[in-house]
Amino acid sequence: STICGDRFRCTSGQCISRSLVCNGDQDCNDGLDERGCEQDSSQYSCDLDKTPPNSELTGRGYDVLSGKLRAGVINTLSFGGQCRKVFSGDHKVYYRLPQNVLRYNFEVTVDNENIDESYESSWSYMQHIQSNSLVGHDRRTFHNELTENKNSKLIILKNKVELAQFQNSAPQYLTLAEGFWKALSSLPYTYDYSAYRHLFATYGTHYLSEGALGGEYQAFLELDHQVLEKSGTTDTEYQRCWRKVKRRFLRRKVKTVCEKITNSFASSGGHSIHNKPVKVNVYGGNPALTAALLLLDLENPEANGEKYDNWASSVKDFPDVTDQKLRPLYELVKEVQCAGLKKLHMKRATEEYLAEEHP
Repeated sequence: STICGDRFRCTSGQCISRSLVCNGDQDCNDGLDERGCEQDSSQYSCDLDKTPPNSELTGRGYDVLSGKLRAGVINTLSFGGQCRKVFSGDHKVYYRLPQNVLRYNFEVTVDNENIDESYESSWSYMQHIQSNSLVGHDRRTFHNELTENKNSKLIILKNKVELAQFQNSAPQYLTLAEGFWKALSSLPYTYDYSAYRHLFATYGTHYLSEGALGGEYQAFLELDHQVLEKSGTTDTEYQRCWRKVKRRFLRRKVKTVCEKITNSFASSGGHSIHNKPVKVNVYGGNPALTAALLLLDLENPEANGEKYDNWASSVKDFPDVTDQKLRPLYELVKEVQCAGLKKLHMKRATEEYLAEEHP
């Protein structure tokens, strides 16, 4: 167990400052620090304990190989005796910020313009995300069914909805979630890759240093080079037209000189233009509304747009983390016996774990 010195020891063995005892907040997970206290609210550190909606997401671990959030690694319930408040204009109420959140803004933004991307092929897209995923710029997502070939151009239609933006404190100031702290405590002192791999499966490889809460929709359209050539689409036309595809598929049907591109997509794959399967990544939003986004009716963009709008409206009730910046999880190895040694072991294990995917 950890030696707490003159600090207060929670039942779990985690240590907290004595100044947090009997301050009206549960700084130990089981509330041991508030037991046997006289009920004197004048000693309480704050008159508010409601944290922003879904702020627990800011403390979750993240696995860069799967692109998925994992269990909590940062404590999002402790206030550290601070009484910092943030106002939500949408909810018309104040919320109290957890100790570990350095900055939190309620600002709703919708970004549908100029964030689409075009790649010469699915293969070049795969190269792009492989080079960017490990430094935390891209949410790493691989479509097993997205053909890694060089015969199709790839257009990615993107829409983003943000509800709030956050930044966590520097690692030396972060307090750890109790479950993660216990997992660190029980790691062996000698290097055992399987023990660390087991920890990564639960808590991920990284933590969030900043990001946004909201949702993101990405649709992947593959356009066969041969079909494009048959349609007479020149490179110049393609460069001029590919950005107009979203408006044509999700808003309204208009006859334009760019119709060749949409016809090329419609005629590839042999599916009905009224029920065209689309490969999508959807983060956030009501899962029940996601299935509708997997099919587009190329003759009815208004209906497609309505499906998208329904999903976007549901993001406020089902947010995910987007636009995240990541830091390696081994930075949070502290407050346990032999922390320096375990940090080195975790760094080595992280490199080994990522090398399984990138030999």
